[in-house]
Amino acid sequence: MTPRRSLLGLLLVIAACGGGEPPLVPGDDAQQVPPPEAGSVEIVGVSLTSGTDRSTLGIEGTKPTPCHEVGWFVEVDGSAVVTIWSELPAPEVVCAQVIKPFSIEVDLGPLEPGTEVVVNGEVVATSG
Repeated sequence: MTPRRSLLGLLLVIAACGGGEPPLVPGDDAQQVPPPEAGSVEIVGVSLTSGTDRSTLGIEGTKPTPCHEVGWFVEVDGSAVVTIWSELPAPEVVCAQVIKPFSIEVDLGPLEPGTEVVVNGEVVATSG
């Protein structure tokens, strides 16, 4: 098995087991996109902890119901771009229609000083 296939297989296993990030779409020009039925989230706070070997972005917000899951992906190419959304629960799930707070930590990997961090199209921080 090639290293690329091994990595793709690992990502698919993580996603099937409920990993926090969705899998890559297979292909040479792999692109990560939210599912078509993705819902919105409201971001109420972010905090960036940046370092030369690892940077993390803490994100706090609200999702439409307690049954919605939060999905995200990260692309680092000149700037760190985080896309975050809510995923609808299964149709058979009965859920209270109340807004639910969430808090996640997103690994951005190492960031060069001065790298802009963008969440859902808005610059929220710059690495130091």
